[in-house]
Amino acid sequence: MLNGTTKILYLIRSNWYNKFGLLVAIILALVLLRSIFGSLLGKYQFWFLPYLFLPLTLILCWTCSRSCYPKNKKNKLGIVIAIHTENERDEIQIKNDLIKQIKGLISSRSLGSIFQTLILNNYKSEKVDSPQRAFEISTKTRSRFIIWGNFRKRQHQGRSTCVLNLQSLVKHRPIKNLRTRTQFAKEFNQIFPTKIRFPQDQELQGFELTTSVIHEAVMYLSGIAALISGDLLLSLKLHNDLYGTIRNEAVVHKIEQLKIIKQRLPGLLAQEYTLAARFYYVSKRNRDMNKVKEYSQKAIQYNPQICNAHLSLAVCFFFEKNLPLALREVKKAKKILPRDGAVRYSEAFLYFYNCNFSKAEIAYKKALKTSTPSPTILEVELFITDVLEQEPDKTYLHYPLGLINYRVKEDYTLAIEYFEKFVDSCKDDPDLADQIRKARIFLRELQSKKQSEQKKKPSTMKALVSL
Repeated sequence: MLNGTTKILYLIRSNWYNKFGLLVAIILALVLLRSIFGSLLGKYQFWFLPYLFLPLTLILCWTCSRSCYPKNKKNKLGIVIAIHTENERDEIQIKNDLIKQIKGLISSRSLGSIFQTLILNNYKSEKVDSPQRAFEISTKTRSRFIIWGNFRKRQHQGRSTCVLNLQSLVKHRPIKNLRTRTQFAKEFNQIFPTKIRFPQDQELQGFELTTSVIHEAVMYLSGIAALISGDLLLSLKLHNDLYGTIRNEAVVHKIEQLKIIKQRLPGLLAQEYTLAARFYYVSKRNRDMNKVKEYSQKAIQYNPQICNAHLSLAVCFFFEKNLPLALREVKKAKKILPRDGAVRYSEAFLYFYNCNFSKAEIAYKKALKTSTPSPTILEVELFITDVLEQEPDKTYLHYPLGLINYRVKEDYTLAIEYFEKFVDSCKDDPDLADQIRKARIFLRELQSKKQSEQKKKPSTMKALVSL
């Protein structure tokens, strides 16, 4: 009797998600109810209610088990794994030899507080058969990353072989830039393994390598998705942890995906540290020059050819009043991008601040000829005004402000204001005689331009009136 019941329970468990399994479960439940409580229920007027309630309860449970999905916790990043197998034995093997190993790697590398791994059963895994369906499941489970596919055992070149066919999807903010979107899609296809084969008699080694590749790919791509979505600190955390692991792994040279990740991580980390340094400088509320310096130095360690990191480090040295080191970093940046506007303006400012006016004039002349984007020009201007706020005695800094507003921004009113302040405060300084002379010439030119603009306005008004 016990053996027969066990077989029925196994039949129900293996067929639970289809109608046959539900039907067997209802019949078994009703038989057990009648055999155990039949004589007792017969004494009551509404003896039939349990026979109605029990099937309805089973139907409700069956419906929920088919349609309900596990939910990721709000403070974690969810990874959904939905790998379909042909039989229960393979399903158990995938869970023990692959999925549990991935979860273990995440926990052992101090990432358990960031990620939560959600595993879909065989029935639900089979339903994930397209990127659209994967996106729906990712939304239902509140997860960032989803891996889906199937596991089969087949004959390949005369050997019994394990075959994993995988696809993946990571959610992130929409990428507006077409070039960035194309590059990310290309990188995604290069990094994540889609077809993995290994002999069945080498399952242990095969699953170990597969676990390593999938884990590293998920960490790398999740970090990029975090960067795209604006979560820079998470991106740094994931990529730093990954780089610390992958550079010491002995199997890297055997697997193409791991080789690519190892090659690209230093450059990626350099960019991320540069962005982090910029964040802690640009945001006045969160400005932290110690972090700006730390992150800039780390960026340079990963990639000495990253120009913006040298400029950020120059700013740190400038505020430490170490002008030689600041100029050294600017010159390093100049070697990397000799025609960059930000580099040219930085060099010119340091010369002018340090009262090396002849070199500053030459540097500003070259800087003004560069095609520098408007946001960079605005940053240059804001930097000088910030310095003036902190050091109001440096009134000669009104001169470069006048130059920028006259020659680049073409804000003649503001240019006049800055040049007038410069002339009034520095007219008796013999070291600035050449700049005073030029400033007075600029003022005459600016006044002439303003007068011509004012003459044009009435004629424009007359033309409008006549119309």
